Amino acid sequence: MRQRTTPLPSGRLGSDRRGAMALLAMICLLFVSLIGASLLRTALTERQQTRRAQWQLQAEWLAESGLERSAAMLSLDSAYAGETWIVSPAELNGPQGGLVIIEIRRVNERPNSRLVSIIADYAAGSPQQIRASKTALIDIDLSSG
Repeated sequence: MRQRTTPLPSGRLGSDRRGAMALLAMICLLFVSLIGASLLRTALTERQQTRRAQWQLQAEWLAESGLERSAAMLSLDSAYAGETWIVSPAELNGPQGGLVIIEIRRVNERPNSRLVSIIADYAAGSPQQIRASKTALIDIDLSSG
């Protein structure tokens, strides 16, 4: 007695391999997509951190400018008491403006000196507002004002 074997249809074996390859390709694509999404998220986070550092530096420069402005004003008028200085985006050559609050106080022990306090806000009024502050003791010439 001879046993009869029935051959498998040739299309079935090929379609199994094609299906396995398609599944493998989809898994690889998913893996590459996850890596890409992770890299994108990292790049966006770094961009935000860089912008925040840039804005912090801008706020510090605004505070420094406030100190220089107050020294110049005190050299012209020893009675200068401070001001709120609004700096437009055009003056800063950028998308955001600034606000600098200058407060001047007399120093009882040193009549020729003024205590200058500066609060500088970059991107004033926006949710991303950055603040910097400085304080300095400025000597003035009382004979000028």
